[in-house]
Amino acid sequence: ALAKFMQWTLGTSGAETLSCSANIFVGQTEAPLLVRPFLDKMTLSELLTIMVGGFATIAGGVLAGYIRLGIDAGHLIAASVMSAPAALVIGKIIFP
Repeated sequence: ALAKFMQWTLGTSGAETLSCSANIFVGQTEAPLLVRPFLDKMTLSELLTIMVGGFATIAGGVLAGYIRLGIDAGHLIAASVMSAPAALVIGKIIFP
């Protein structure tokens, strides 16, 4: 649902939007595996956006580590949720 909403509001392709929204919950390595069948047909702009999305969010394992350090989980999840659409925008600014 989040990917469909971001695709509709930002005008990005389904594959790159799904990967960026999956980055909220899984890591930078796992999220592109969701769109693996589409990787060979993606443009360079879409590939860059997937990479930027991976760098912008916090992976699940790292999230658990930050929580153990005492950082509020709500703040970390909110940061990841806000970073996903921001990563799509920055990726498109860098390489339209």
